[in-house]
Amino acid sequence: MFTFTLVLVSVIVLIPILTFSLQCFLSLIPASKSEFEKSKLPRLAVLIPAHNEEAIISGILQDVKSQMQDNDRAIVIADNCEDATAEVAKSYGAEVFERFDQTDRGKAYALRFALEKLEADPPEVVIVVDADCRISADALAHLSSKAAKLDRPVQGSYIFGEQTDGVASNNASSFTLWFKNHIRPLGSLRAGMPCQLTGSGMAFPWHVIRKVDVANKSLAEDTTLGLELAYAGYPPTFCPEARIDGHVPKEWGTLVQQRRRWEQGYLESILTNAPKMALRSFTSFRPGLLWAAFDLCIPPVALLGIAWGFLTLCALLMAVFGGSLVPAIMLSVGALLMGSSLVLGWMVHCRDRVPAKAILAMPWFLFRKIAIYVSLLFKREKVWLRTERD
Repeated sequence: MFTFTLVLVSVIVLIPILTFSLQCFLSLIPASKSEFEKSKLPRLAVLIPAHNEEAIISGILQDVKSQMQDNDRAIVIADNCEDATAEVAKSYGAEVFERFDQTDRGKAYALRFALEKLEADPPEVVIVVDADCRISADALAHLSSKAAKLDRPVQGSYIFGEQTDGVASNNASSFTLWFKNHIRPLGSLRAGMPCQLTGSGMAFPWHVIRKVDVANKSLAEDTTLGLELAYAGYPPTFCPEARIDGHVPKEWGTLVQQRRRWEQGYLESILTNAPKMALRSFTSFRPGLLWAAFDLCIPPVALLGIAWGFLTLCALLMAVFGGSLVPAIMLSVGALLMGSSLVLGWMVHCRDRVPAKAILAMPWFLFRKIAIYVSLLFKREKVWLRTERD
């Protein structure tokens, strides 16, 4: 009975490992870059949700304003701000929507507030970027043209570079986020399949974003938004040409605060949505939903690594005491696939942005994250909390 249970659990863990590896290997396939024509770009509204961001919002506003065309709008949603965020935004020529609501707080509610105000004069495409990011040249053009052409949501490459003055485990976090936000979505694009929304650098045709309520009350609101749009027939697609640069917090405590909330929401989303999406794919004959279900089932790399390590230890102990070798063999194959995917993905896509020491720091990173997952068993997040800025 124990052998059967261990084999079954090993299969459950191998499914996301196989999906992860397939996406990584597909990302290695070269493809031509998409182009756009400036004369045919849609009219934009760039929404920048902000809560007490006076110290850093100037960077993203400079990037956005330098890429805007005539009749485009840069809009900062100053959400429950207690500082000079609104004044700084206005000094850079942005429109400001100020919102004060201590009950419904956070990015999702700020976006719903802005979309309702835009109803009187809607743009053709809405782009959402976070206040603490920077965007690459022509990112807005790539995102908006692709969203308008395909008539579906588009997610840019939201990537994280090296923390030169941060701890080694923070670089390991940057490393895993490269796979979550760039390499895996790129593999999905190569397969002609949808990707997840990752939070910043999201573009939506106006009529598409108005088909759902963006304030979905999920702790992983951007992921949930992408799933709801996929259900509605508008699955997001990836745009690697549009790069959005974020940063991992330097302090481990701040990183824990940021990841804890999102990972709880993401794990809840797996349990809630993955079976439903798989079933919907068969009843509606939509293979993209099945791909999205398997994609959603991939937990954070740290949790996947921890689960694999624990199961491997159990399998080896069972083999030593005369039990079946099948679970150990299965998990060894999974380790080979996962390891080769991580190394190849790093070599091809991000070794110039993430140092090799990030890979070497993975064991310590996994060990430190055990505390996060244990804490989720006893203390669950319920409300939005702003991540402290460095």
